Amino acid sequence: MQYELSEHHWHCPILFSFFGPKLFCKILTAVLLEKSLIFVHDNLTVVSSVICALKTLIRPFRWSYLIAPVLPNCLLESIESPQSVLVGITSRDYQ
Repeated sequence: MQYELSEHHWHCPILFSFFGPKLFCKILTAVLLEKSLIFVHDNLTVVSSVICALKTLIRPFRWSYLIAPVLPNCLLESIESPQSVLVGITSRDYQ
């Protein structure tokens, strides 16, 4: 239980600092509907924290598809798969 609380304290403030209430609700809805989401940022810490926060916030549900807080450049083709993905990439890889 203590580990779960520390995840909320670490990842969620970063998530809430980047997205307003309306956009956050849209993102959370997309995650709960199992839509593919790809987050792009220069800082890998930010990207991984956002994805880990979303994973934490959907509990008791689980994301049963590909989840990669930081997707390596060599695996970028996995984004095009027909299943849902929840991944983070750097701005350099996005280009």
